[in-house]
Amino acid sequence: MVRLRSGRLITTVIVTCWLLCGLQTVARAQTYSLADANAQLSINFDDPLVVQAWTVDGVALTGESGYWYGYNHPGSPPAITISQQTAANKLDVSWYFLGLGAGVTYELQGGHTGSGEATLAESFWVLNAFPGATQFKLFSFNHYDLSGGSGTGRAIMLDSNTLEQQGSLATLEVSVSANPAHYEIGDPSALLTHVSDIPPVGPRGDLNDTPPFGVAYPDIPGDMAFAFQWNPAVCPFESRNVATTTKHVMIHRISTIPEPGGLLLLCMGGIPVIGALIRRR
Repeated sequence: MVRLRSGRLITTVIVTCWLLCGLQTVARAQTYSLADANAQLSINFDDPLVVQAWTVDGVALTGESGYWYGYNHPGSPPAITISQQTAANKLDVSWYFLGLGAGVTYELQGGHTGSGEATLAESFWVLNAFPGATQFKLFSFNHYDLSGGSGTGRAIMLDSNTLEQQGSLATLEVSVSANPAHYEIGDPSALLTHVSDIPPVGPRGDLNDTPPFGVAYPDIPGDMAFAFQWNPAVCPFESRNVATTTKHVMIHRISTIPEPGGLLLLCMGGIPVIGALIRRR
């Protein structure tokens, strides 16, 4: 449990006052570009479902993800979004409604050029500024195309906090720092409807923990999505770091073009061989 930071508390109080006074916010398209080493990531908040466009060593991958939460207080979903890019590879986004809040920190870590690897860490937290404890139900939805637009692939839950998705272009390894209460791999449309229409806190609406560990979905490579669920209880006037989801992408085929210096060394290495062949004549 992490103590509520004073800055976050002040922000929550201000946002609460705005909403109680009936002021409305205007939704605007928000796109951020993160970059680090061999990787670039475009994050578009124009829709509740966040669109992520990755480029790793020049190979383009697309995906969409979203975070939803329900709680045992009446009210609507978060109404005010505050975002700040704190570094070239880091973005903080938070949502507030009355005394409740949630946020995600995105951090991109690229690999060296030609490695075909990059990592995106998403750290998720919730805030309760009510005088009573709040039970949250949190969902993380993920839908990635690792096959260059064909949308074909398979995903498998390896253990309680590790998932792997395979596509023709890349492999995605996903690990979560805190074991989810539930998970599910399934049809993207059905799974998105499930997590974005959150019922009151309780067993109804939980993800169904399918397929079992070690069993891939679908049987024949096709389109799929995966989701995780956490059910943290947050004490009054506190915030809590729920989990960090780490997504490590590995491009399957990376063609590395030798640098000019490398070509020169290669040519120089062949000179003695050519000389030996001439002397044999």
